[in-house]
Amino acid sequence: MQDEGLVRLGLVGLGGWGEHIALAAQRRPDVEITRCYARSPESRGAFAARHGCIPCADYEEMLTDPAIRGIIVMSANRAHREQVVAAARAGKHCLVTKPMATSIEDGRAMIDACRAAGVILTVGHQSRREPAIRALKQALEAGELGNPVLAEANISSGDGLSIEPGQWRWSRDECIGGPLIQLGIHHIDTLQYLLGPIARVQGWQRRTQVRAEIDDVTGTLLEFAAGPAGYIGSAYVTGETCWIKIGGTRAIAHYDQHVGLTLSHDSWQGGPSRECRAPGMNLRAPISTLREELAEFVACIRTGKPPEIDGEAGLRNVAVVLAAVKSGRTGEAVCVDEILAGESQTLGTG
Repeated sequence: MQDEGLVRLGLVGLGGWGEHIALAAQRRPDVEITRCYARSPESRGAFAARHGCIPCADYEEMLTDPAIRGIIVMSANRAHREQVVAAARAGKHCLVTKPMATSIEDGRAMIDACRAAGVILTVGHQSRREPAIRALKQALEAGELGNPVLAEANISSGDGLSIEPGQWRWSRDECIGGPLIQLGIHHIDTLQYLLGPIARVQGWQRRTQVRAEIDDVTGTLLEFAAGPAGYIGSAYVTGETCWIKIGGTRAIAHYDQHVGLTLSHDSWQGGPSRECRAPGMNLRAPISTLREELAEFVACIRTGKPPEIDGEAGLRNVAVVLAAVKSGRTGEAVCVDEILAGESQTLGTG
């Protein structure tokens, strides 16, 4: 049954991405963020003043507001389980940022709580919503690449160099695998969207430059259930980059977040042959993929339809990271399904 009324939401976690979500919501006439919460009174007061919402003295105050139908969780990794489970028990639908959790145990608790309460749980992997990635998915489904056999990807930034003591990303327990769980997980979701489940991984992680406790350079070999092989590099100490290449038996797809999507049919004899299929992203706020993410969340609340990226999909992305970290410790390849079936602890500590 379609519900056409304004959907009121609460927002917890008011950092950079909370700001982006609020700006995206302001561009949608069907949604309103009416309450916000952060631990710092100064932060929530300033955020509320900027965005015209009510600052809550505690999270419970937000959950007891009957007008709020959903909660957007943009907080630190360690807080996701407690906040999502509490929201579900209060009958609120949940949109949680990636990574949804740092352990399988926490992710399962979130999924089970939302299922028991009959509320939506969607995970904020917005990268697959970029026009260039949607165009790449269409090209794959149309057979334009032929049989995909190899995926190469990198997503990196220098953000690790600015992490300070006391910030949650400083800790291995919360930032497992360093850039792999904070950045690389974007490509993990996108590649599983494009090529199907990742079945097995071999990973390594190194701490090379950062002052924080976390690793800052990672490499992960991927084996997809459908047959292709792949690789993701992710670093926290380099210039910003975000690209994916998929090699098929007919063509090569080149995706770059800033440049867009190009298909190539290069040859020694004929030289380069490139066809631009989609533009790059404008990353200035409000980011279009977040607006689409919000639109889907609202549609799910109104209609009850399942989200594109549900808790199970979000948890499999986490499992790939945990498998890569375990592989880095043991030196052996790790099956993702084994992590999903049996991993109950975080892998952050040595």
